[in-house]
Amino acid sequence: MTVPDPAVASVRAALERDLSPCSGCGQTPQLDVTTTPVAGDYPPLISVTPRCACPPRQYPAEEPTDD
Repeated sequence: MTVPDPAVASVRAALERDLSPCSGCGQTPQLDVTTTPVAGDYPPLISVTPRCACPPRQYPAEEPTDD
C-alpha cells in the first residue's frame, strides 16, 4: 500500500479552492495530480492537469492554403 504524499494533497487542495467552472461545459473540472521522481535528494515534480466534460478540441486536418 502506497502512503499518500502530503505535498500532493496540499497542491490539490490549494488548486481546488481556486477552480472556476469551465467556460465550455459549465462544470467544475476535476484535477489529475501526478508526481514524477527526481534523481538525488530533491522532492518529486508535481504535475496538475485539469479535466472537464468538454469533448476534446478538434483541429483542422491540414493547413489552409492561400490560393
